[in-house]
Parts: sequence; structure tokens; C-alpha cells
Amino acid sequence: MNIQCRISHFWNQETFMMNSFLPRQEGFATVARVHNHNALKDNTEFENPNGVNSIDVDNILKELDFSIQRRGRCVKNNIENVLSMVETIGFVSETQGLYLLRCCGFLCGETPDERAKIVDEVWIKLTKLGMQMDVKHFNSYLKVLVDSKHVFSTSQFLASMENANIEPNKVTYILILKKYCDDGNLNGASEILQCLKEKGFPINEGVFNLLIQGHMKANDISGAKDILKVMRSSDLSPSAESYAALACGYAETNNIDGVKSVLEEAKNCHISFSNKNYLQILAALSTENTEFVDELIGTMEDIHIWRQEVTNTMMDLILKGMDAAAFKLLLSIANSENNSANVFVKHLIKCDTPIEKFVKYCEEITSRGLHDNAFMKNVVRAAAEFKKIDLAFGLFEMLQKKGMPVRTYDFHYLFSCHKNLEEGIWLILRKMFKLGVPPEFFTYLDYIFPAVSISNPELVIFKIQETGHSSTSAIDPLFQYYCFEKQFDNALFLIEKYPVSIHPSFSLKKLISMSEREKKAYYKVLNFVLQNGKLTDDNPEVSYGKNLAFLIQSNPSLFEALHNTLKEEFKCNKFSMDICSNILRTKKPELLVYVKKLKTSVNNSMNVKLSSLSVTEEEKELKLLKMTKLQLTNTVLSSVSKVVLKEEFGKSFFSCMTPLP
Repeated sequence: MNIQCRISHFWNQETFMMNSFLPRQEGFATVARVHNHNALKDNTEFENPNGVNSIDVDNILKELDFSIQRRGRCVKNNIENVLSMVETIGFVSETQGLYLLRCCGFLCGETPDERAKIVDEVWIKLTKLGMQMDVKHFNSYLKVLVDSKHVFSTSQFLASMENANIEPNKVTYILILKKYCDDGNLNGASEILQCLKEKGFPINEGVFNLLIQGHMKANDISGAKDILKVMRSSDLSPSAESYAALACGYAETNNIDGVKSVLEEAKNCHISFSNKNYLQILAALSTENTEFVDELIGTMEDIHIWRQEVTNTMMDLILKGMDAAAFKLLLSIANSENNSANVFVKHLIKCDTPIEKFVKYCEEITSRGLHDNAFMKNVVRAAAEFKKIDLAFGLFEMLQKKGMPVRTYDFHYLFSCHKNLEEGIWLILRKMFKLGVPPEFFTYLDYIFPAVSISNPELVIFKIQETGHSSTSAIDPLFQYYCFEKQFDNALFLIEKYPVSIHPSFSLKKLISMSEREKKAYYKVLNFVLQNGKLTDDNPEVSYGKNLAFLIQSNPSLFEALHNTLKEEFKCNKFSMDICSNILRTKKPELLVYVKKLKTSVNNSMNVKLSSLSVTEEEKELKLLKMTKLQLTNTVLSSVSKVVLKEEFGKSFFSCMTPLP
């Protein structure tokens, strides 16, 4: 069944001006409109090959409606998602198009220029899709442009309606009147008033309130006050909205005394301002006057009931650069059980608030306990979303000064938002080093290595060292990453050059499934993992036996290929083979034949070694015998030499004793 799109008749001819002053969510979804039977049939038939259909669009619109009813605002991403979906489908219903246009007026987090830009994009997309337009679509489009204070030609807009054979109605003229009054164009406003009279449209309180606003914009204060007199003479008593329009005019010129005089006059006339009226005045302020802001907030009753309206006003003030006034509003509604502080800080980030001021606000929020448990996470996420890394690190420094821990996982969202920007990854690592926060195993594995070039392992290690961090903690995750990216040559390079340990998270099963029979590097890496991949607290020999058993059970042919390829490099002691045999004997005894082959191979290898050893011993004995003979020969020769020398010495001695002649 098709989802009912809850779309209100914003601008009913009888109640337009009343609805325009209601809280935005009250005026948005008060009347549920359903697709007729034919529309239901059409919607279910419009489906693209990817399975996205018009019902999916309705579901997203339903979520948008819920957000607007609950918070009085929506976010740009939701509208962009719907636009993308209808473009994929190639169809959008009139109801969906109308809803999209109206949603653009609730983008409180965006600047007026951005709101106008988005509604333009929606309008162009709807036109390209060939959606049938009526006066409600034009009025919805016009309202967003007017509320955004967008500069456009009203005559051209009316001409576009005429080209589409659509007759403007009272709502159209009222919106154009509002446009002229916002601009302080009293001549244009007079023309629209004349047009309303000629067409027989009644002039109600809302029209007079717009005229008050127009005179204030034109700096015609006396003219604005005269409108109040005209209203009374027309049996229309000025309401709180009338006085609020006058007060907003003073607020826009920062005439605080003028605002106070209007409030006093309204009070004397027994007219009570609602919280909505006070928020309108706050939003209209052109400069910050914290004392007056405190005064206005103090006059508001049950302000917590108006939390969403206060939040939206707070966002408007930040957009105008009046963050001090916005912070005053935040203090009136924020506590640890709501996310008002998160909204405030996110908007500060979005509006390029200087880092010193940003950190100061965050410090005050944390010291007052005005945040929920997700505050830190949301701040970092917002900083990453808007590519404002310095703000996030400014907050981290502040937390460290307060003795609060900053952990590695606090940086994960920053890494995620820079996954397509390698230099951003290295910058974050450098800043982490300055904060004394080292990356952990999974930080490297899941966030860093997937985002940087890792084709050259030596270069990767060098760049990590350049950030100030030790490369030692990066070797193991880099090895694991290479393995599961099938870069076995690089993994082998690490094994041969660095001390690599196998992390407990390493999946031997996954490595086995990635078998590459033609690459010797793969077999060497697999053999290394088999020998060094410890299971729980087992000693290496036990783990090796268990790993061998797992390999044989998973892929016997791979085990055989591993053994045949590496041959003598495939070392396995008797204890590990016994562990492997015991496991296979219990689970798959038919696979014991592979262990027997391994044992035979090992025994043969040992016999060859023993044989080689005996030959060597024989050679050593022969060498020793030769050396012994040589030593004996040398001894005999030495003795003979001594005897000869002795005789020669005796002869020479006696000759020396012969008397002189």
C-alpha cells in the first residue's frame, strides 16, 4: 500500500496569514493527503532496474515529515537523497514534488542563499522530469524564495506562471506583497494591494502586519504606527503579531529602546506576547546586546516546551554571527538529557567560528554539564564532516588540559572523512603524535592503510616515521593488510626485513581461501603464518600443529602444494606433527595420509642429513690421522736436528779450547 504523504494546505485563501505565523511544524503537516487510486497504481509501476520505486520515495518523505513535525526543520542530505531517487526512477508524482518544494523552507541549518539554491535545484529537476505543475507548486517555490530574502524579479516569476497557463491566486499575491515589504518597496506593495482589491480578495490582519513590516523596512516608523490606527478604524484590533512586526522592525536597526517601547505599549493594551513573538524579536536583532537578550529570555514562560523553536532561532542567530546571543538561548534549554549542545556546536563549526571561540564554548558546555554522552563523538563527527580538523584538535587539547582522556577511537571518524584524501590522513597522524595518542592496530588496519598508497612498504614505513610515530606498531597491521589485499610480495618483504607478529584477529581461513598456486611468495607467507600464528595461549609448537591440521582439513591439495613447493623450507618437528595427527585422527582420520607423507619426507630428510653427517665424520678422522702422522714426522725430524746440532756444538767448543801457538 502506498505511503500517505502528509502535506498541508499551507496557504488556504482564508487562513494563509494565520498559518504563516504558526510554528513551522504546525503549519506543515496538518492535513493528510493520499494518492488517488490511479496514482497508487502509477507509483507502483514506476520502478527502475535497481529496485527503487516511488513507494521508496514516499517512505523517505514520510521520514522528512516526521522530522519537520518533531523539530521544525530538516537537513539538506534528505532532500538530496530524494532528488537522487526520483532521478533514478525517472518519475515524480505531483504530491511528491509539492512536498519536496515545501521541505526546502525548513532547512534551518542552511544559510538563506543555500536554501534558495536548493529549491532552485529541486524546481529544475521537477521540470526536467516533466511533472505537471499547478498553482500550489509555484506558490511553494515562491514562498521559499521570499523567506530566503532571495533577489529575483517578481514580474518574471508571474510571467513564468502565465507561460505555464497557471493563474496566480491570493496566496501568490500575498507572497509577492511580502517580498516587496521585506525589501521596503512601498510602491510595489501599493500595486499589489490595488491588485488584491481589484480581484476582490479581502484585506485581513496578515496583510496589515506585512505593511507594518514594509514601512519599518523603509524606515518609515510613523507610517508603520499609522497602520495600527488604520486597523482599528477597520474594526481589526492589532494583535500580538502586529506589535511583534513593529518590534522586529526596531530590532533590525538595533533600536532596543524602540523595542522596549513597543513591548510596553502592547502590555498597556492588554496584549500578551507569546514565546514565538519573543523568538521573532531575538532573531531580528542586528547586533548582540546580551543584557537585552537575557531580559527577553527572562520574560519567556515554559521555555523548555519550546525547545525546538528556540533551537531553530539559535541556529538563525549563529548564521548571522551572533553566537553570544545564541549561547544565551542554549543555556536556557540545554541539559545532559537533550542534544541542544550538539546542535549548537555543529552549527558553530559549520559557520567557521574561530577556533579560540569554539574551544571556549565547548569548555563552558562541558564544565556546566550541558551535554549528553555523545557530545564528544558528535563534535568530532561535525568537524570531520565540514573538513575542520583544527577545531577537533583544539577540542582534544582542551580535554587533555582538563585531565580528560583522548583515545585513538576518537579520531576514527576524522580518518573516515579523509579516506579519499591521503595528505589528510598523514596530517591527522602528525596531530595525534603532538597529542601523544598513538594509533592502535585496528586504526592502521581499518582507517589508515585503506586510505593511503601502500604499494611500497618501505615508503609507507618511512611516512609513518615522518609523522613521529614508531613504525614498530605499524608492521603487524601492515603485514595483515598486505595479506588480505593479496600483496604477498610486500608481505614477504616485511617478513624478511622486520620482526612480524601475527595478530589474534588474523584469519587463517581467509588466507587459505586466497590461494595463489603460481606464486611462491604466497606459500612462504602461508608457511610463516602457520608457524607463527598462535591460537589462544598455546605454545608455538602446539599452535603450529593445530594450524597444520586446520590447513589439511580445509584444503588438502594446498597443503600438499605448500609442502612440494617449499620442500626443505617447510620445517615441522615431531611434536607439532603429533598434535596435527591427534586432531585429524579425531575429526578426519582419512586425512592422516598427508601427515604420514610429511613424516616420511621429514625422516628421509633426516636420514640424508645423518648420512651426510657420517661422511663428514670419516673425512674428519682421515684429516686427524694425517695431522697425527705429520706431527710425528715433525717430532722425529726435530729430534734428529737436535742431535746434529749437539755434535756440531761439541766440535766447535773443543776447537775453541785448543792452546794458542
